[in-house]
Amino acid sequence: MRWPMHSPTAACSPDISADDWVPTLARLEGFEPMAEAGIPPEQLEALVVSFGRYDPLALVRAANAGHLRHARKVFYDLAGMGGLYFMYGFLLPDSPGLAALRARIDELGMRQILIEMCLSLIGSTQLFAINLVSCIHPVLWGIHKSLSDQIAKGPPLLPRGEQSAEEYVEAYVAGWRAALKKAVSQQEPSAGTTQL
Repeated sequence: MRWPMHSPTAACSPDISADDWVPTLARLEGFEPMAEAGIPPEQLEALVVSFGRYDPLALVRAANAGHLRHARKVFYDLAGMGGLYFMYGFLLPDSPGLAALRARIDELGMRQILIEMCLSLIGSTQLFAINLVSCIHPVLWGIHKSLSDQIAKGPPLLPRGEQSAEEYVEAYVAGWRAALKKAVSQQEPSAGTTQL
């Protein structure tokens, strides 16, 4: 599913209505980032509804240098989390920490959005800019905090003491090679083709 680029909320809400953001925010734990932005707790529900129809240009105009620096960190971190989820589908070796992170992402309904954020890092400049501006919004600050807390307090993403980073990557490459070898062995070579 690609984001509708004609929509001003394209980077934040792919085919998601404004009201659907209310339960997502309700599942977030801790609203310190929103409090820092001057958002009273009693206004959080209204903020989430507004998230589905915010004006990105107004966000940029209202942001100061600190907001922009924080938005860049939020964007890169969320994109990285989306990348971990994306690579799980490409045989990334699993761990209790990665499974817990994916479960939290799913609980918040953020899987597709975070994966798209990850892909925007290697996509067009327009997608990159839209995602970066989106991360000025305090709702994504809250989501970032919730997922960062999950990583900090949950099981380690990589099994500590069992594998080094190099061994983890080697296991990943070995898994890919084994899957490729199995796929090639299951295919009958057609006439005029060369088997790998």
